[in-house]
Amino acid sequence: MLKKFLFILFSVSIFSCGSGDPIPPGVLSREKMEKVLTQIHLTQAVRQQKLIQQQPVTDTTFNEVFKNEQVTQEQFDNSMKFYTSHPALLDQVYDEVISELTRMQREELKKK
Repeated sequence: MLKKFLFILFSVSIFSCGSGDPIPPGVLSREKMEKVLTQIHLTQAVRQQKLIQQQPVTDTTFNEVFKNEQVTQEQFDNSMKFYTSHPALLDQVYDEVISELTRMQREELKKK
């Protein structure tokens, strides 16, 4: 799954299209995509941290993220295809994802 995800992100840097197209039915809104991607990156970070600390790691899939966000794998896949074919929109989504992850990190550091 990670290889597939990285491939999609890599594709963004290669292909470019206009961002003026409306988001079609069956594709997650920008806001929803931001939430899902933020949770996916958090899930990956937790898994990596456990590996580094040599803690037991369960076979992590994103099904739990999809369930919590009430999104299907198919909706996510279709949305990733759409957003990767519209790099300007994907950039906007990832700007927000990065901002949210940074905010969360700052909050965690304040607790320590």
